[in-house]
Amino acid sequence: MTVQDEPLKGRMDVPLEKCEELERIHFILGKRWMGPIVDTLRQRPAHFNELSKVLDVSRRMLSARLKELISIGVVERTDEHGEILYALTPSGQELGPSLDVMREWAIRHVDLIRD
Repeated sequence: MTVQDEPLKGRMDVPLEKCEELERIHFILGKRWMGPIVDTLRQRPAHFNELSKVLDVSRRMLSARLKELISIGVVERTDEHGEILYALTPSGQELGPSLDVMREWAIRHVDLIRD
C-alpha cells in the first residue's frame, strides 16, 4: 500500500459544513480591504471620510466594501445627529480575536506569504 492509498486520518474528517463555513468567511474577509475596514472599526466607529483617509482606499471601493459588510451584518450604518457613522455590530466585534490570530500567524510566517 502506497501513501496515496492510505486513508487520511485525524483532522481530515471535518464535516463538509465546517469547510463550507470556512470558505464563506474567507470569501468575505479575503476580499481586498475587508479585513482592514473591520480592523479599523474595532478601534471606534468612524465616518466615511475618516475611513477613506486612514485606509488610503478609494471612495468607490470603500463604499462597495461597507455595503457588503453591512449586508452580512458585520458593520452597521447609523445616523448620529445628521452624521453617518460606521461601527461594528456585535457579530463584527467577534471577528476581532480571529483577526489578531491571523495577524500573529502572518508575522511569524511572513516568509511563506511574501509576494
